[in-house]
Amino acid sequence: SSTSVCCCELTALRLPPFAMGCIEPMTDLGSYISNPCAVVDNLFTSRGDPSAKDFGEKEAIVAALQLDTNEGLLAIPSLNEVDLVERLKPGSLVRYRGYVQDLFDPEIFPVSFDEACSQTGKVTTRCCKFRLPTTSPGHTKLPTNISCLADRRPIYAVPVPGESAWARQTTVTAVPAPRAPAVPEGTGPVPRKRGRPEESEATVEVSEEGGTSRRSVPPAGGAAHQEVTWPRTADEFGLNLPLPEEEDRSRADRCPCLLYMHGADMDAVRLGNVVEVVGILDIDPRYSDFSTTPIESDALCDDMDPGSSFFRDARNPSTALVPRIHVLAHYQLGDYHPVVCAPVSGAESLVAERWAELRSEVPSLREAATQALTAALGDRLAAEYMLLALVARSFTVDGMKLGRVQLSLTGEHVVERLSTVIDACRALVPRVAPVRMSRDALKTEKVKPWKNVGLERIVAGRLQLAPGTMVVVKDELTIGDLDANETDQVRALKEVVDKAELPVEFPFCPVVIPCDCSVIVVSKEKSLFAKTMAHVPVVPSQEATLQLTGDQLAAVRAYMGLASRNRERAKYVDGVMEDIPRAYAEVRKRYPFVDQETCALWHTMCRAWAIANGSNDITSDVWQAVKSLEEARLQRVGCPA
Repeated sequence: SSTSVCCCELTALRLPPFAMGCIEPMTDLGSYISNPCAVVDNLFTSRGDPSAKDFGEKEAIVAALQLDTNEGLLAIPSLNEVDLVERLKPGSLVRYRGYVQDLFDPEIFPVSFDEACSQTGKVTTRCCKFRLPTTSPGHTKLPTNISCLADRRPIYAVPVPGESAWARQTTVTAVPAPRAPAVPEGTGPVPRKRGRPEESEATVEVSEEGGTSRRSVPPAGGAAHQEVTWPRTADEFGLNLPLPEEEDRSRADRCPCLLYMHGADMDAVRLGNVVEVVGILDIDPRYSDFSTTPIESDALCDDMDPGSSFFRDARNPSTALVPRIHVLAHYQLGDYHPVVCAPVSGAESLVAERWAELRSEVPSLREAATQALTAALGDRLAAEYMLLALVARSFTVDGMKLGRVQLSLTGEHVVERLSTVIDACRALVPRVAPVRMSRDALKTEKVKPWKNVGLERIVAGRLQLAPGTMVVVKDELTIGDLDANETDQVRALKEVVDKAELPVEFPFCPVVIPCDCSVIVVSKEKSLFAKTMAHVPVVPSQEATLQLTGDQLAAVRAYMGLASRNRERAKYVDGVMEDIPRAYAEVRKRYPFVDQETCALWHTMCRAWAIANGSNDITSDVWQAVKSLEEARLQRVGCPA
């Protein structure tokens, strides 16, 4: 059904004083949520200028609903928290949190149009901003005046890739009260926010066939040239999720959205951003049948060869599966953590306050997290390194991303327990993305996104991930056994590991987007990517059964979330800055094959260890703890220290 509303039906709606010059306060705030187009129509009418493109509609709604505060924002119904789109009224105000997977070219649309009554010939001007330009019954739409045209940018946003079930169902209001978790008995489900059907926390294994997404091999960027099969419908093109196994067309909380950014906000969002938006939900009935929505966007296509790539357009999927939202307010979330981060300003003060409350419990919470990881890995040493990888975040020095602990775990034991390891990570951190690097997987599953110029879409890759995502790579590649396409994919992952950047292949030049993720590589033998990583051979020594549940698990999540907020450079005290290179020089004298990356790794680990213990100071105690870990690790890799 159309979301357009006649102005004559909205005389009872009152606007805030600054919007219409009245002094009577607004009393019916519910109308701002249930029928925001009425507010837009009244503001358009009060302006008295049919050619006006911007008439303060965003400012009016944001101010009335206090969307610049966390309380006002969280009062808006969220598309991420419903199982069916039908539970939200078309034309109402909704929230949506997603990852910007693709940016489309700006498009022109009419802000208003004229219509003439079929009986009297009277011409009236109607506002159609944030909706379809639908004529009233008994009226005829007149040609659009060029002065009434404006531009907007469609943005294709997908549910945050790799997001754990508990993170999707958590809205930050306050950090759980700190409690030192004891060793629990048994397991139990995490409390749900809403009464949904139970969702499994089971790990999605990367299939041996490499996945199920319909993607053609990129014809550029050094990849092997293969015949490209053009999809005939939007259904055949698919929802284009970075992690295809997360596609669930039966649930609204897993659906992508087309976000229309208007006016000055068109260039405010970049590829790879995580955003929370508030806007008007638009269900377009012309594109409600996903299976028959044609790819072709031009009538000339009907007379062209079916295999032709001209005039194809995969940017109009069904609104039943890809709703449209006309954005009124947006917020950059960055490395978002649902327990400790708030979408609107003030998150820094919240983190500082809760971190101060939690500081006395840090040792016990850190130990609980380490024991939980030890239970998954069967190895205390590997668990210590994994905890550092989960909490350490990057900081920038001269344009370089430093501070991430990249980890390479080797051994048949850890490969066999990979699903258990991923489950343990998902229970503790909000985003985990499995990636399988093998010749079979790379034939159909690309880790590197690429631009399909024929369809005007960026075909998603598995490494299109939100900041702070933990990437768990199962490496099955062999040195010297890679073709051009596989080498290109390996280089993309290497860029993420070394520079926190992901190349996107365009026809004439690569485009680089941020990909500030930590990477854990799991393999039977030393990985191709292990040169700049902490290589830890996993030696199972114990079969722990510790599992955190309820308040204990919530407290550990809060601790890890707060620790991961630290993106500051560490401060060296007690002469540690001089001790580290001296110790490295001694190791090099005894073992020349220990390369210079080891010294850089020690500095990174010292900062991560300090952060994991609630501090930003690298003291002699921190250095001694890291030195002990490195002594044990070097013994395992064949360098008795």
